[in-house]
Amino acid sequence: NDGSTDRTSEVISSFVDARIRCFYQANQERSVSRNTGLAHARGQFVAFLDADDFWHPSFLESQRRILITQPDVSLVACGTCIVDMLGRVVDCHQPGIRNNASQVATTRLLLQGNQMSCGAVLARIDAVRSVHGFNPTLRQGEDWDLWIRMSIRHKLAANELPLFYYRRQNDFMPTRIATRGGHAVTVRILDQVFAQIDLTSLEIDRS
Repeated sequence: NDGSTDRTSEVISSFVDARIRCFYQANQERSVSRNTGLAHARGQFVAFLDADDFWHPSFLESQRRILITQPDVSLVACGTCIVDMLGRVVDCHQPGIRNNASQVATTRLLLQGNQMSCGAVLARIDAVRSVHGFNPTLRQGEDWDLWIRMSIRHKLAANELPLFYYRRQNDFMPTRIATRGGHAVTVRILDQVFAQIDLTSLEIDRS
């Protein structure tokens, strides 16, 4: 609970289930909140679900099956459906990454833009922790930054089924290629990534 001022605490406390644990902190935005969850998580896999977005009932089963049957894969992203405020599907798209692509090709594709929704991902928690989770200095594009860093060290896979539902707020429509925050956020993320990796291994000329 990242400092919410609504009935979040009350609603959570109404569930009597030892598997549900809630941690409270002053508002520090998404990256810090997700890292807090990562620090306390005890499972093998981790997924992220924000605000009033939702999953298809088979999301976890379908995503987990891929990770269980493909032990070399550390992250799987499913398709995303955009829904309006009434829950009606407006559009659907598959993740931009491809299962037959090499690890280098996946990283190069991600460097072009975010290829998957944050809520569409299920990942091995150890893999996320191995790259130190979300960058707490980023308030936008933090998921894109994480996928790039993970792709350098881990294999990513796609699940073409549209199992994640992103609720569109008013007329805002996200795209998997564009990153919210525009050019400045994109430059900042890529600068930080380029400072950490060997571009020659990706056959990229930074100029």
